[in-house]
Amino acid sequence: MRRIREAMPGALRRDREAADAGISLAELLVTITIFGIMMAVVMGIFVSLTRATSLGQKTDANVRQASNGMNEMSRIIRAGTNNPVQNAAPTPAFGDASRESLTVFAFVNFKDTTQRPIRVTFSIDTQRRLLETTTQATDIGSGYWNFTGATSTSATRVIATAVAPQQGSDPALFSYLGADGAAIAPQASGSLLPAQWPLVAAVQITLKVKNSSTSTDTGVTLQNTVGIPNLTNTGAVS
Repeated sequence: MRRIREAMPGALRRDREAADAGISLAELLVTITIFGIMMAVVMGIFVSLTRATSLGQKTDANVRQASNGMNEMSRIIRAGTNNPVQNAAPTPAFGDASRESLTVFAFVNFKDTTQRPIRVTFSIDTQRRLLETTTQATDIGSGYWNFTGATSTSATRVIATAVAPQQGSDPALFSYLGADGAAIAPQASGSLLPAQWPLVAAVQITLKVKNSSTSTDTGVTLQNTVGIPNLTNTGAVS
């Protein structure tokens, strides 16, 4: 028993020394490797989630802008009508018609109960923003209106902040169709001649909206063909 008691302090000391020795180099390398793998996995998941969230936010913004822009353009164009002129032929509904610009007379009034026309221009500025410029008509009596009087006022607002330019054979923002549904060919400049304006019976809108004019995202594209029930193939008021 005495020998056992004398041997125990030495054994306990050796156990404590072994415990204080720490981990070996091999164990340290294995631990570092496993930790590195775990960090790589965590960072990969974080980056993927960040990209997915960013893409989702951009897509949501693009969809909202494209939807709002398409709804507004469709609403105005569908209400297009010729503008009656006293003692003369009516002014055609379209005062300008090109690939990225369109001017139309329409009877759309949400301000009061008065039936009055407006002149609306949709255009793309140098920043690729889609603009809507609305001009209020001046009443000249007997049910006739013009847009050059002192009381004619214009207001411009942005309805989409980054419209992608036409690429290759893709449809332009505005394409014009006749009463037979066939496309009306524009001039080399992209505009219709004034003689072609009365032939327009429908407008095909192809709106591609991106997150910004310099963004690399593919954007969101909406397309709609808008008929103009107030017009016939000759441009007369129906």
